[in-house]
Amino acid sequence: MRNVLNNNKGYVLALVLIISILFTVIFFSFLAISSNTTKQNNIVESTFQSQSIAEMGASYFQHAMTNEIITKQADIIKNVIKQRTDDIKAKELKADQHYIGLAMDDMEKVLIDVILPLKKDPKDPIIMKIHSNPQNTFEVVTPATFARADDALIINFTSIGHDEAKSTEIKGTITVDFSNMIDPTTNNVSDETIITGNTIADPGTSLNICPTGTRADLSNKQCQIKGNITYSQNDELKFNNSIYRVSGTLTVPNMNYSSSNSTLYIVGSMNGQNLNSMSNVKLHVGGALFVNQFNGRIVDSVIEVAGSTTLYGNLDNLNNSTMYIGGSFMMGQINQISNSTIYVQGSANIYQGVNLGRNANICVNGDLAIGNINDNSGGTSKIYARTSSSTHKSVIVGNDTFEAACAGGSPTVSPGSIDYTTEYEYSY
Repeated sequence: MRNVLNNNKGYVLALVLIISILFTVIFFSFLAISSNTTKQNNIVESTFQSQSIAEMGASYFQHAMTNEIITKQADIIKNVIKQRTDDIKAKELKADQHYIGLAMDDMEKVLIDVILPLKKDPKDPIIMKIHSNPQNTFEVVTPATFARADDALIINFTSIGHDEAKSTEIKGTITVDFSNMIDPTTNNVSDETIITGNTIADPGTSLNICPTGTRADLSNKQCQIKGNITYSQNDELKFNNSIYRVSGTLTVPNMNYSSSNSTLYIVGSMNGQNLNSMSNVKLHVGGALFVNQFNGRIVDSVIEVAGSTTLYGNLDNLNNSTMYIGGSFMMGQINQISNSTIYVQGSANIYQGVNLGRNANICVNGDLAIGNINDNSGGTSKIYARTSSSTHKSVIVGNDTFEAACAGGSPTVSPGSIDYTTEYEYSY
């Protein structure tokens, strides 16, 4: 009996030891789980706090930028439109993209001026402390200059939130859109007379019939030719103090004599060889003009051609005169042009080029192809075209520029707006 009891006591002792060990393992397991849970909660809390701090930095920087955009955009747009208006008056209007670029330059300078006072060094990030706790801070990192894409200013920045055990980055992009900055509305009216093809008055059909034949001196006569007329070399045409009208086509040989103080009104086309000097002459051609060249000096004169014009040779010297071409224009070279304007309604090909004197304008309401350009005007002469297949820097292209300089005005603009959007990307 005593042995059995002794054996029972041994089993009980073993059972007690097993139970003690089991509870000890369970206790320490609960301690480990509790510790891990606490650490995980701390990490989650730290991540949340660092994210919140980073968001505060992003929000701070975004509001600093957008508030400045809202505050300064009206003045920036106003200054740029004033510059555009001044350029119109100086006949130096550029494409809208140029003025958008000026506004982008001004806005970038304004925004960088906001950033710089927050930095000890331009290369340093912006650092702001939260709750005066050195462990809880954010910093905003921005580049020294902003990127550009089309009509937009791109401001890339990174806000970094620092908690005691964790950091979170938020990458942000503020896109400042300038495409709606200028809003075209109506056209201005120029103070200058627009060159057209109907400024020379028709002398009418009540004139006497002109004499024809050899030695056709038509000086001091007011007369007309009904229908077409072809002169020979021996006719030696002279026009001085004359009014001369042809209801059809005029064909002439070399005009070896100078013409002065006369109106030559050709209802149809005009064909000829070499035309000599003209002084105070009004020449109207209702059709096309085909001649070899203008040999002499054209001064104080108006030449208007309703159709196309072909000069196989050169235009020697155009001074204080206007020339209007209603169709296309093709010629060799303009040897000298000063104090004058050539307006071409269609395309133009001046294949040898031009020598620009002072105060001269060439306006091509189409595509311009041109050879050499020798500019001796000191910046007082300009060549304008809607488009140009040539690459000369002296040729100013663009619709607005052409309208302002050659067609009596340019679209006025009213202030638009500078818009912005912000996008974020989180990194833990």
